[in-house]
Amino acid sequence: MITHLRTGLLMGMMTCAGLATTPAAAQDLGDAMDFVPGEAALVISTHNLKQTHARLSKWAKMLDITDAQQGLGMAQLFLANEGLNAEGAAVVVIPEVDEQQKSPEPIIILPVKDFEKFVFGLGGEAVEGVNVIEAPFGTIYAMNLGDGFAAVAQNEDGLEFVDARGGHIEDHMALVGRTGEQLSHDSDVMVVANVQSLSEFIEEGLDSMQDQMGMAAMAGMPPEQLEMATAMMTELSERLLRDGRSGLMGLNLAEGGLGIDFGANFAADSETAGYFQNEGNPSSFMAQMPSMPFLFAMAMDYSSAGIRSLITDVAAMAEDAGGGGGMMGGANFVHLLEESTGQAQLIGVTPGLFTGGLFANAISFTAAQNPDDLGDLLRGLYADMDGEVIGGIEFETSYEQAAVNVDGVDLDSWSIDMRVDPNDPNAMQAQQALQGQMMLMGGGGPQGYIAKSKTGLYQTMSRNSELVSKALKTNQGNSMASNDRIKAAAEHLPANRIMEGYLDVGEVINLVGSFAAMMGAEIPEIDAAMSPVAMAMTGDNGGMRFRTYVPADVITTIMGVIQDMQQDMGGAFEMEEEDAEPRF
Repeated sequence: MITHLRTGLLMGMMTCAGLATTPAAAQDLGDAMDFVPGEAALVISTHNLKQTHARLSKWAKMLDITDAQQGLGMAQLFLANEGLNAEGAAVVVIPEVDEQQKSPEPIIILPVKDFEKFVFGLGGEAVEGVNVIEAPFGTIYAMNLGDGFAAVAQNEDGLEFVDARGGHIEDHMALVGRTGEQLSHDSDVMVVANVQSLSEFIEEGLDSMQDQMGMAAMAGMPPEQLEMATAMMTELSERLLRDGRSGLMGLNLAEGGLGIDFGANFAADSETAGYFQNEGNPSSFMAQMPSMPFLFAMAMDYSSAGIRSLITDVAAMAEDAGGGGGMMGGANFVHLLEESTGQAQLIGVTPGLFTGGLFANAISFTAAQNPDDLGDLLRGLYADMDGEVIGGIEFETSYEQAAVNVDGVDLDSWSIDMRVDPNDPNAMQAQQALQGQMMLMGGGGPQGYIAKSKTGLYQTMSRNSELVSKALKTNQGNSMASNDRIKAAAEHLPANRIMEGYLDVGEVINLVGSFAAMMGAEIPEIDAAMSPVAMAMTGDNGGMRFRTYVPADVITTIMGVIQDMQQDMGGAFEMEEEDAEPRF
């Protein structure tokens, strides 16, 4: 939408939109947004144009984004305008988006210290009311709002949407809620989408998703899975349109890495808002995971009533839609939820991917007040699953109590044998699924150990007794929560989160490289000891927020790998050309 602007300069002005990471950000944001009616479809906000421009310019150069660098270069000329308050707050406003107006013209509210000088700097002379300015880049319209702000647009009618009287900040605060305020504090760039004002646009997108579901059916997606997915998507979409107030996006441009946030705020008295009224401490469950080289680690705290209600209702929704089969079916998952308060999972680095499978060093911990009751429940679920047929796959399970003893602790063993019925209509998809699971579980199929601790159950995805021993010896000094790299990454995540996760990109690249080497390709091996990518979700005060933090060393390393691969491919091509026989 925003790229519809006809000039590079105004493109740069809009690219500058952002929020500084200062405690005063919400108040400074309010100074500019006070002129914007609350029903605006989309608002991009900025706390400090100059600072955000500098940060955007640095990242655009680092990432070699040519278009952005050009727009920011034009914006630098604009920032030199003597009448502009380059360190003030600004907003870009899209009044509405509908089927007839796919690419609406934006309105920009800018901070000015001298309106006359501002207009003169654009090539005009200030007058009362609307100023028509024949700038070098085209005709624009400007209006002095007072209180150090001016509105600029490429269409005079657009200025009618701006309210020079102000008084709209409370509407915006109600729209974004406490989640939006927190996000604005942590971000350099913030976007607010008004769900109700964009309802037609959202419904159009949902209709398109429904069409894609129909295409999935034609491609051979099992009917029961399609029915469940369609029913759940319809229910969730209706809730979004009914209870949603705003969609949120934030971008933090700190020097150490990029922080990307997505969130939503819901009507205070709605059922959906009730789901997001939680306090959480997933790090306490991460502390149950042994510190070791890893691909991915995550933990979730579902002890609060709101998130437990959400999980229960989604499970019931899946059950009603016909997706309640299997060990982790809707009803069974609810039973597990009743016995536990949180969970952590760890996928450790696997030396022999094709012998032990990706999950050879995978382990999970499920917290429980009574581990014996949770163990009995799990054993019963394995027994219930024996003989089930789901999606063309028949399951045969086995479970042995006290199968082995490790460090004085009895371990139960479990396994699942899966077979495809060739006469089942889903046989082809089922066979493909089984081939894929060999990469995950190795040639022996899903199997592992279950061990009880004082606070819960450990479960491995392979018969790896050494991993269980390491987990049982985990303490505050050698857990994933005390890992220096994890702790440093966690500092960039929001407080009071209910979920956190960490991805070691270095280990993942090296794992993919080992697989690529077997296929005849080459990916340069890298130092895996870089900062992990960190993720987290919050769900409190009636809103939800999901943050991803990508450290700068991860970004530069990935770019380096891509450049090395391109050079290697180019070098190979040039070698072939040099060694080739002359065609004449």
